[in-house]
Amino acid sequence: MRAGAEGIAMLTGLMPLADQERAHRSTLGVLAEPTPDVHALLRTLAAEDGTFSFKSFHSGTINFAMADGSVRFIVDHVRVQIEQAMQLGARGEDWMTIPGTTLPELASIPPVIFNWSDLAALTQAYVSDPELERELLGLVRQAQQAEQLGEPQQKEQALQRFFALVDRSRGTRLPAVQADVLLQIGRSL
Repeated sequence: MRAGAEGIAMLTGLMPLADQERAHRSTLGVLAEPTPDVHALLRTLAAEDGTFSFKSFHSGTINFAMADGSVRFIVDHVRVQIEQAMQLGARGEDWMTIPGTTLPELASIPPVIFNWSDLAALTQAYVSDPELERELLGLVRQAQQAEQLGEPQQKEQALQRFFALVDRSRGTRLPAVQADVLLQIGRSL
């Protein structure tokens, strides 16, 4: 999850600044109504037998199918981070020979990438300052509770306070890369 969140933040960071905000705003809409183009594009990355495996990763770059149907090439260090996070080959296995899995039908894929628990878990993993962690987790709980109670304004207010606190802590009490990840996930909720 952590490597995935960092990868998403890096991908968004590759976009022009004006496009980054548009990407944040459009994330939920695209996830709620995935297009058949994305599923068809994912199928092009599968092997001849229709399966997808770790072998589908390309050395040097990874082909990422974006929500708009385009394919983008992502630099090698993102691929390496994902491989390390997944611990591919950690026990000496040849992970390139692990059999693939059939891609699920589009309708069976839930339209959620991250949730409140993910934001809380990454906040705990990233924030070493106990006071900052307590404040941020309190705001995450407030936003989640407001959402559950159907109070969108209170949810947005709690998230805005979360964003402001992360921004104030960026580069001082929280490394910038980790701050970007927390902001990215928070904006998608």
